[in-house]
Amino acid sequence: MHDWVMWPVKLAGRTYASLDEVRADPPAWPDLHLELLFDLLSDSPAFEVKTSGSTGIPKPLLVPKAAAAMSARATIKHLGVPIGTRLLLALDPQPIGGRMVMVRALATGMDLEACPAQALPEPPPGNYAMTSLVPRQVQALLEESPETLRRMGQILVGGAPVDDALAHRLLGWPHPVWHTFAMTETLSHVALRRLDIGESEFNALPGCRYSLDEEGCLVIEAPWVEGLVVTRDLAHLVSESSFTWRGRADLAIISGGLKILPEPLEAEIRAQLGEHPLAITSVPDATWGEAVVLVSEAPLDISSLALADQRHRPRFHLVHALPLTEAGKLDRVALQALVRTHPYLPRASYD
Repeated sequence: MHDWVMWPVKLAGRTYASLDEVRADPPAWPDLHLELLFDLLSDSPAFEVKTSGSTGIPKPLLVPKAAAAMSARATIKHLGVPIGTRLLLALDPQPIGGRMVMVRALATGMDLEACPAQALPEPPPGNYAMTSLVPRQVQALLEESPETLRRMGQILVGGAPVDDALAHRLLGWPHPVWHTFAMTETLSHVALRRLDIGESEFNALPGCRYSLDEEGCLVIEAPWVEGLVVTRDLAHLVSESSFTWRGRADLAIISGGLKILPEPLEAEIRAQLGEHPLAITSVPDATWGEAVVLVSEAPLDISSLALADQRHRPRFHLVHALPLTEAGKLDRVALQALVRTHPYLPRASYD
């Protein structure tokens, strides 16, 4: 047995003293959850995950279990989650976010419960100390089952940006709601901002420090990661332990000499047009180099958009569905290829 696991472990309210006991009488969870749980509890020193693939091809990454456990303990201690309370896994267990929910429970003596990963989670009865969700799950719970969200305890929201409208709805929520800054390479989050009290800056977990490279991209130092992690995330550094996120450098659109970041522009448009599934990408343009394109699953009237910089004004492209990665994130590479390969789809229009 590895010393990072706090034996005996608790799963769905039951206590197990060994992996053999878990295999003999496992909790009633989906097969994939159990397969990944068995792998974590096995004698192998590492587990494999894939990067999200939102800006390129997903890449395999071998994660030392001891390092993941160090990250897990840092989160539990920093957030003051009482030992022995219930954690809920409502995410896809394959990416690092879901896998780390398991690690947090196994490494710190929590009672792990799980439910199928779906847009509107339906957890087993009872209250939880902490739950990890993606923004679309939080949105669905607020709209369709706020009482379920209330019993999930502290919420870690990650996997995608949180737009201003969702952040506003979470102000004053009865439990802490943390927007996480995380990536596969940092073994889950290294910074948090609390949405229920309106924080705009991400603040470091203990032991983490930040700097910027020559392009203004965030460089991360974390105790559980060997060496520095150089990101493609543009940031404004407030101090070595806090920053504000600006967007992804590798997604920047260069149009007429302007550098346009999709995520802030998407947030600005949503604030005016509402919570529609939409995204910003680009197409080649003979005059401007690249032209900004707003892609949506719903017909939108963009004629009255009042952008802070009208030079960012997009064309419009209608699609049946925005492409997603296996991890459920917007697949921006596939989106750009779709728009550039099929610029004259029957349902597409430009103005």
